Amino acid sequence: MKYSLILASLLLIGTHALVVSATNHPLLDYRLPRNVRPTKYVLNMRMVLDENQDGLQPFTAPGNVTITVNCTEVTNSITLNAQYIQVQESLVKVTSSSGEIPIAAHSFQPDLHFYTIQLNETLEAGRNYYLFIPFTSQILTNDTYGLYRGYYTDGNTNLTKNMATTFFQPFGARRAFPCFDEPEYKAVFELTIGRVTKYHTLANMDLIKTVPDSQLAGWEWDQFRPTLPMSTYIVCVIVSDFASEAADPVYFPKPVKVWGTPQAIEKKGGVFAAEMASKLLYWHENFTGISYSLTKLDSIAIPQFAAGAMENWGLNTYRDAYLIYYPGDSDSAYIGVAETLSHELSHQWYGNLATCEWWDQTWLNEGLATFFTYKALLVYMSEFDPEMRFITRHHQSALRFDSNETKSHPVVIPTDSGFDFFDGTSMEKSGCLTRMMEYIFTKPVFKLALRYYILQNYFKSANQDSLFLAMDVTIDQFSVRDTVLPPNTTVKAIMDTWTLQTGYPLIRVRLENNQLIFSQENIIASQPDHTWWVPIKVVTQENPDFRTLTASFWIPPNSRNASYPTNSTGWVVINPEAVGFYRVLYDPVMTERIDQELARNSNAFTPITRAQIVDDRMNLGVLGYTSLLEAVKILNYIFNETNSGVLTSVVKNLKNVWSQVKDTEDVDKFKGVSIPFLENVIKNIGDENDFDKMGMTNILRNDVIKMLCDYGSPMCDSISNKYFLRLKSTTPDLYDSVVSRNIQDSIYCGIAKTGGANAKSFFKAWYKTETDSSKSKMLYRVLNGC
Repeated sequence: MKYSLILASLLLIGTHALVVSATNHPLLDYRLPRNVRPTKYVLNMRMVLDENQDGLQPFTAPGNVTITVNCTEVTNSITLNAQYIQVQESLVKVTSSSGEIPIAAHSFQPDLHFYTIQLNETLEAGRNYYLFIPFTSQILTNDTYGLYRGYYTDGNTNLTKNMATTFFQPFGARRAFPCFDEPEYKAVFELTIGRVTKYHTLANMDLIKTVPDSQLAGWEWDQFRPTLPMSTYIVCVIVSDFASEAADPVYFPKPVKVWGTPQAIEKKGGVFAAEMASKLLYWHENFTGISYSLTKLDSIAIPQFAAGAMENWGLNTYRDAYLIYYPGDSDSAYIGVAETLSHELSHQWYGNLATCEWWDQTWLNEGLATFFTYKALLVYMSEFDPEMRFITRHHQSALRFDSNETKSHPVVIPTDSGFDFFDGTSMEKSGCLTRMMEYIFTKPVFKLALRYYILQNYFKSANQDSLFLAMDVTIDQFSVRDTVLPPNTTVKAIMDTWTLQTGYPLIRVRLENNQLIFSQENIIASQPDHTWWVPIKVVTQENPDFRTLTASFWIPPNSRNASYPTNSTGWVVINPEAVGFYRVLYDPVMTERIDQELARNSNAFTPITRAQIVDDRMNLGVLGYTSLLEAVKILNYIFNETNSGVLTSVVKNLKNVWSQVKDTEDVDKFKGVSIPFLENVIKNIGDENDFDKMGMTNILRNDVIKMLCDYGSPMCDSISNKYFLRLKSTTPDLYDSVVSRNIQDSIYCGIAKTGGANAKSFFKAWYKTETDSSKSKMLYRVLNGC
């Protein structure tokens, strides 16, 4: 979510409607004064979703909020956040145990989303005060941020069904109700929601009671249990007619449900997610030693949802495709749902319990959740090789993202920048740095330090120093400081070099007189002064230890060069298992020795190490550190590679290189190397899907066939023709048994590309009769060139 988009807004406060244009305020300007802190909200809202409801304006939410605040310093004003909200100024009250405090004026700063209540008396530090604010907010119909309208089409009646839903991260709660909308301001929320009887309400906590509305017939009020102290951005309210699938309590004792449209639940679309959510909650409780804090977990698929998912405490929200999995759907959809669930459930500990103080340190929430997404799945999704997926989906992606001069920024986002809070640095690079800490400080230290970090910041907010201190304390408890850290340094000193600077190290290494000579430089050439504490792990052919991953030695930030003795006459690998967040550029002699071993016995290197050797080689070619075509020739040395994870890394890199060469004179040379390699992959894994076995190979097969078609390989023609003949000899209800959903994307696009007019007529006729919306979308894409 881009910050600049949030600022262009229409603010409705009092009787004023003010049009606000985007501004260039530094982030600090948006921080609220520190003179009061909220401790409790009592929020009542009526959700008006349909027209002609007792004269109420549709798509509005009239209500009131009583906020308990503690005064932390003497003041005669209270400033909070509000946007898209009409406040009934004449009814606003500020009271204390001594009585009502006169209000002098109301003022508004629309571009900052500030609403200030000016008082005629001074508030005393240490005392509690109570703000009563009646308001009407909008259920937005042209946005999916804040409080907004969702809808779906009932498959039985063809009628449009409305719903009210919320998405508040990072600044959306102020669009629903006046509040102190910053992550550090944790408070208890008591929610009471009004709705017509045909709907029901979900919220963060479980329902206490439902009572009829004494003033409006056909309306009811749902009252929910008070929350634990939490930030505004994870408050969630949903009013809908959705159905649910409950998990078997054998996996987790507290109620776990998946919600979706009645049709989705009826077709068993919530079964897998409900079971997986229960298993993941169990895993996190066991890993952290800290119980899941709430009494239930609901996950709901929202038809209109801009983000992938959101970790609202006790009520996670998801895009349909990231929560609903129908039996028989693709392996990609299966693991996609599992990964998204795992990420959001990681947040129930890392983000919801211990929360970043402000969005400049989003990585404390997102980096930990990204890392634990895959760590938790190691137990339940081994057939998808979760750690390798982390490498190919996040580590390698983050290295590419962070080498882009226009996108790269420090993990701790500068407060005067316009960088996205949720991008490849804050979400992916930070997950890689988390993984780096686990390996270089050792797994036992890391595990206990994370528990210490959460317990020290339970129901509070934290900054990165809190996490680094937890690491240092735990390192001393294990008495391993001399083993895992450079002399006379701390975790903070090391990790600050990784979180406060732009870019990452490029490590050059050469072999000279039984010495490995290292140098470090910033991958971002425009900022050459940046250097890091770099953990260097050396593995040699004579001592191929890929298990002990603490640093062999460190290159300090005040030194660009270092040396390390070696008597190796064979291959030497730096950064095994891609533990460090950096790239390695070997000299020609070392490169040749590695290539020879890859060709002779690639299993001498672990799969993740092989994947990273390939990724470094190709990306350094793209970046111009080596010849791009020479870099691609590494395929000749790994021609018979069979590991799906390594091959996935190769495929992603070939796509990147293809974008660089497809319109150049080098395209035929590229095809001359890549097409034989990809054809050999298909010869090894086959072009037929294994219907009885799930895993990475099924996903890889689809990608490779599609690339062969893009590159003009004759193999694409033969595969496509084979499947086209099968399709034409059967009926649409059996197409899924002819072409597995795992490879439909590549096969149908291949048929459209190679089958000429016959293929076009075939897909047109199918499209006209298809009633499944997901297949209709796929066919539309096929008919329009994929």
